[in-house]
Amino acid sequence: FPHADGPAEDQIRLLNILCGTIAASLHSLRIRAQQVNTLHALDRASQNVETINELAAQMLHIALEGWQAQAGGVFIFDETTQTWMCRARYGLGNSLTDPRFNFGLRLARQTLATHHPIILPDLDSAREHGLLGAAAIPLATEGVTFGAIFLGVKRRRAFTEKHTELLMTMAHQIALAIRHAQIYEQLGRM
Repeated sequence: FPHADGPAEDQIRLLNILCGTIAASLHSLRIRAQQVNTLHALDRASQNVETINELAAQMLHIALEGWQAQAGGVFIFDETTQTWMCRARYGLGNSLTDPRFNFGLRLARQTLATHHPIILPDLDSAREHGLLGAAAIPLATEGVTFGAIFLGVKRRRAFTEKHTELLMTMAHQIALAIRHAQIYEQLGRM
């Protein structure tokens, strides 16, 4: 700096703006890298598991870690019996009457009905289930939606509209793996 007293005030403001921009960019890159790692981990896991429940549990675990979520579930709708099955869950309570479980199932039903993801960045009803953000993404492959993955977090804005494409990609990978496991299971029974 030209002066022994250090940088001028306008230079300090400029440096603060620059530091803030760099910090935000690094944070964004870290989150993006973590989410890309989640997609790669989902792909690897889908190649090594035999049963649908094991696969769903592994996929859910990877998704929870990748999004730093505290609750989640993989919900599958059985067309034949017209019932929902929770193939894997975490942080949704110990009973089917738990508010978190019911919240996750309700969002799974909504996303199956609309065939679109539901992203809730700022929940007001945290007293009911303790979650401040949530997402439910349809599990669809070959034009058929057969379930949903639910993720819930205890922080606001963890899921926003800008995450939709990445969440859909994650859900599609999970859907392909589950559909493959279902077919493999049917072949085993035959």
